[in-house]
Amino acid sequence: MQNMTTELKVGLFVLAGTLAIILSSVLVTGWKPSMGGSYTLYVTVENASGLTRGTPVQVAGIKVGTIQDIQLVNGKAQVELSMDPKYTMYADSSAAVRSMGLLGDKYMDLQPGTPGQPPLENGQNIGITRNQGDLDTLMVDAGDVMVELKAVMKDLAVFSADLRQVMSENKQEVSDALKKLQGTLANLDSITGKIDRGEGTIGRLVNDETTIDQLNEALVGINSYFADAYRLKLDIGIRTEFLMKQGMNKSYLDIKLQPRPDRWYMIQLVDNPRGKLTKKVTSSTVGGVTTVTTDEITTYQLQIGLLIAQRYYDTLIYGGLMESTFGMGVNQYFGSADQWAIGLEVWDFGGKTGPHVKGFATWRFFSSGYMMVGIDDAASSDPKYVDAFFGIGMTFNEDSLRPLMGSLPLNAISQP
Repeated sequence: MQNMTTELKVGLFVLAGTLAIILSSVLVTGWKPSMGGSYTLYVTVENASGLTRGTPVQVAGIKVGTIQDIQLVNGKAQVELSMDPKYTMYADSSAAVRSMGLLGDKYMDLQPGTPGQPPLENGQNIGITRNQGDLDTLMVDAGDVMVELKAVMKDLAVFSADLRQVMSENKQEVSDALKKLQGTLANLDSITGKIDRGEGTIGRLVNDETTIDQLNEALVGINSYFADAYRLKLDIGIRTEFLMKQGMNKSYLDIKLQPRPDRWYMIQLVDNPRGKLTKKVTSSTVGGVTTVTTDEITTYQLQIGLLIAQRYYDTLIYGGLMESTFGMGVNQYFGSADQWAIGLEVWDFGGKTGPHVKGFATWRFFSSGYMMVGIDDAASSDPKYVDAFFGIGMTFNEDSLRPLMGSLPLNAISQP
């Protein structure tokens, strides 16, 4: 009974070893009993060296079949592939022989092709083969490189011999050139020594801190100048004033360029309903009696203003061409954002009714809109021109003008 037990143990041990071998083979080969049958494809390659029956066929590193047979057909190797039926190859699939490592183990590498193409049926050929890139090809390429390298080494040896000959034949010239080079280096060393000791203009510039500070100040001034130029701001304003006694509107278009917060330049167009008043004196004699007639002529035309302004704290002083004659003005601002202002302007000092004096007060009720009241032509010798007015205006800066300009159909305007 004890012998039977020993024999049973030995038999069970042998059975377990056999099952282990079978399981290992299944795991290594990837064979599955439920896989069913297989289908056959053919590949023709130039060189089947290293391929044998049972060599794996892979797609993206995954085993999809094995090599079943290899035959010589018309001087080329026809390889028969036994393919797993769950993997489909398409009409534009391709094949190549690849090496698994430096030891030269080979396998057949496939690219399955495009799913939209017709699938390959049992017994069909994979018509596209890729470069094998095996170790033999690499060795051939390495041999070609070595041949080229030998040619380069030969040319280098010839060049070296020619260089020795040239040096031998022109030894004196080479020696003279080297002496000149040594002299040049000595001069360069002398120059750099003077610069390091602060001698000469460049030496003082490099070593004298005062000179460097002055240069830095000059550069700061230049930068400030260009910074001011680049900060140029553009404002466009429109304003109309209703002259109450005369029942007329006086309108303004202002284009203001402001390079600095405390300074601006303005171009102004004025539509003045009073126009320009001139007097024409004529005399006529009839029957010995002379009659003198004085006519007042009013010319209606746009009047121009060219002004420059400078601000000192809350006071703005400006002057230049006002309504086509010389004039000047002053504004006094109040409030944290210049919300309130009072002003006085005087121009046309040689006018027929005396200088034109205008006093006003302004209230800016939001950033772009303002209202004003005042007395126009307050010093006129003709009472009919002394008039109270009420005005309203708006200003547009570059930030508010940019969306407006971007919305204009400039492309349509420029096209014929």
